[in-house]
Amino acid sequence: MKKIIALLLALAMLLCLAACAGKKDGEEDSKKDKETETEETAEDNDTQRITYGKVSMSIPKGYTKTDKNDKGDEISSAVRYLKGDYDSECTFFSCGELEMALTDEGWDSFISAADGGMKDSFDDPEAAVLDRKETKIDGFDAVIWTVTGKKNGSDAKSINVLIHLTDSIGGASAASNIEADIALLETAIASIRIDTNAAPAEPETPATQVSLGGLTVKIPAGYDKQEDDDEDNLSYKRNNGSTISIQQTHGSFTAEEWTSLTDMLDINSMIGNLSITDPVTSKKQTRISGCDAVVLTVDGSVQGIPTNMRLVYIHTEDGVVMIMAGATSSADIAAQDAMLDSITIK
Repeated sequence: MKKIIALLLALAMLLCLAACAGKKDGEEDSKKDKETETEETAEDNDTQRITYGKVSMSIPKGYTKTDKNDKGDEISSAVRYLKGDYDSECTFFSCGELEMALTDEGWDSFISAADGGMKDSFDDPEAAVLDRKETKIDGFDAVIWTVTGKKNGSDAKSINVLIHLTDSIGGASAASNIEADIALLETAIASIRIDTNAAPAEPETPATQVSLGGLTVKIPAGYDKQEDDDEDNLSYKRNNGSTISIQQTHGSFTAEEWTSLTDMLDINSMIGNLSITDPVTSKKQTRISGCDAVVLTVDGSVQGIPTNMRLVYIHTEDGVVMIMAGATSSADIAAQDAMLDSITIK
């Protein structure tokens, strides 16, 4: 019974971590470097069109593509062009796309969260002036924030755009504290276009095969390994909030202990603290790579973001392996299905 209780407590910790990760990562925070598909198209002698996924924008020529944002972090959900030095004077233009299907409620929550941070990069955020406009871009709901104030002691302006696409969030931004360039920002933002037939922003890349104890599994492309892992725990996140966690519990479980564990597993009580709206749950006994397993599934939404979560317990010779997979898009659900199908156990 002590082993069973320890296993349930470990699961509770994983669920809490996943809930927090989903809320933070859904706010366009990506700090790992991934190869992305971008396109530059010459338009005339003065401008070029940059494209990332479905979002494109015309910018002046003479800017250098960068893989860093203004905090020096690597970016993977946008393409950005820069003139100058972030630490002094600069002008940048960027556009991007974050794979995250949002309900209307989720879009409202997303925008409300974005409202609070639009003036943070200015020298005196309280003195900066913010103008917020709700509009349409190529038929899609969008919000444009324009902020004027001081950056590094100079007059500056930034314009940020978020666009509610069908299965993702589009975005674009432009900012400058160089007087001659400030007039270019509105022209660039006004040129934003959405191509709903565009290819995904992230190219297909192979899955990564990892092992934990006697288990081997292929982690889908696009997931970043987290630094707080140890020899019995592996965790991965995507920049849209989808997560994968794997935990190995050592110590053999008798058939009776395994049956007691599976009888105690109640998905409804486990998700009680995750604020999942309208959850639909299921529990299935199965076999994975020749081992007894139980799969618990919940579908619903968290803060308006459609969410699928699966908890998989596998009874191995060395103990019990727990896999938790949380997905915020249909593409991630399919990728996690393939991941579970790839499991092999020695």
